[in-house]
Amino acid sequence: MAQSDRFYFWRGYYDALKMLPTPEQRDGLVMGLCAYAFDGEEPDYSGDAVLSVVWQIVRDQVAESVNIGREMAERGRRSGESRRRKKAGEQRSNAVPNSVPNEGKGTDRKGSDCTSTSVEVGASLPAPDGAALAPHIGEIPPKPDGDL
Repeated sequence: MAQSDRFYFWRGYYDALKMLPTPEQRDGLVMGLCAYAFDGEEPDYSGDAVLSVVWQIVRDQVAESVNIGREMAERGRRSGESRRRKKAGEQRSNAVPNSVPNEGKGTDRKGSDCTSTSVEVGASLPAPDGAALAPHIGEIPPKPDGDL
């Protein structure tokens, strides 16, 4: 197993440690878990049948927890790179001049001219029938009568 700088210590490890009868066995298991995860060294429990059985049970879980730790570290590294790229992109977009011809105008999907309209956040908008719509975010409107 390759070395790693992190692994997850699962509840099952703790439960196994609590069942070991002596502090020396508990210390031995913790040190074996860490040696395997961090240094890639398989612990030798040939002199202790209890630790040997426990190790056989948790060995694959330790390897999996190391792999999960690596994946999480890689995701964090990629996320940091993404944030740095995004921040650099925002700085470039700030360099664009504010005066753009035909600002607020464009075309809809069919190519017709349209003009954008700004609406104050939280303001009630008039409904087609003249009633004001509720400004509640996330409110689910009632279903219309009839089949659609």
